[in-house]
Amino acid sequence: MPNLGRVTEEMINRSPFLREAISDGLINVSAVARSLIPELEKKLNEKVTEGAVVMTIKRMTPGLNERLNTKVKNVIGDLGDLIIREDLVDFTFRNTSSLDKKLNELIQLIHIESNSFFTISKGFSESTIIVDNGHA
Repeated sequence: MPNLGRVTEEMINRSPFLREAISDGLINVSAVARSLIPELEKKLNEKVTEGAVVMTIKRMTPGLNERLNTKVKNVIGDLGDLIIREDLVDFTFRNTSSLDKKLNELIQLIHIESNSFFTISKGFSESTIIVDNGHA
């Protein structure tokens, strides 16, 4: 036998942003409850009050997005200062044997300068190099 809490949560989870909007306080919970009542009554085969639905919504456990956002905020909060770089240029090349040699030469050139920015992202078929505009 389905209960009010489970059915309400299933209905709210059908809409991807509804749960998040409720938890962020962007939506009037009473209005959401009123819109859910006809379908809830049909599924439960009994009369449902607005107050009961409101309390059910307020007691719902945080959704997956909310739990992930909390974890991400905790991790990012522990990282410290955020560094923003500008004047970066990116190049993407197909992976070849000669590319590895050229990358090693580039690393040696850039390693001498301490204020330069350089990163490589190597995938299966291509590599991306990001350098500051002074090395482009």
